[in-house]
Amino acid sequence: MKYRRYLTLLFLSCLQSLSFAAGQIVVATDIWEDFSNPDGSGYYTDILKAIYEPRGIKVVVKYVPYKRSVEMMQSDKADVVLGVYKSENLPGSYADQPLEMDVVDAAISPALAATWSGLESLADKKVGAVLGNDFNEFVPVSIQYKELSKLKSLVKMLNHQRIDAILDYEADIQRELQLSGEAANFEIKLGVIKTPSFAVFTKSSHGQAMLAIFNEEFIKLHQSGKLKELLMNNTGSLEGYPVLE
Repeated sequence: MKYRRYLTLLFLSCLQSLSFAAGQIVVATDIWEDFSNPDGSGYYTDILKAIYEPRGIKVVVKYVPYKRSVEMMQSDKADVVLGVYKSENLPGSYADQPLEMDVVDAAISPALAATWSGLESLADKKVGAVLGNDFNEFVPVSIQYKELSKLKSLVKMLNHQRIDAILDYEADIQRELQLSGEAANFEIKLGVIKTPSFAVFTKSSHGQAMLAIFNEEFIKLHQSGKLKELLMNNTGSLEGYPVLE
């Protein structure tokens, strides 16, 4: 009797856990200014809330470095990871449509700015980026590329001329400057890289269910004009509005 009762309680516990999991989607993302802010706001998170919350599905966001966010999705510790390029070929299920056109900027030294003519000017230069971004794949010339875990370290290195350039986002670079109290001893060139950025879901049954909902509702957001509204409200620009495939 005690054994049967134990199995019954275990079964009910499992059902309760499954019910809880089905009522939420766990999102893993890095912190990106205007897209996934640590206070829960941002274009990416607003999209997910608009898609899932009307269906009674709670959006739970885990803010971790990008590389860690990918690992969480791959190990089923998160249902979806955000801000992924097609070229990364992650072993998950890419959403049918991109979240946005990722517009990457370049912070460059004064010496490099004096002769700047686009990404080709980075040839043989020391270029830094945050770990996991692989921006070197989009540079058409050979560069001395290095990734670090923190943008703060890269900004300091560029300010002291230890590297020639950083590939990242103007808003995030400016935030790091404000936090450090340093003045910028460099220039920022806008929109040097543009590429579609996707949400990628786990292959688990729950992840696939969340993907099906995402694909259906994302098109509705686009058709209704709500997607443009969310992008404009968060970034003040439509420069990164996605080109649907």
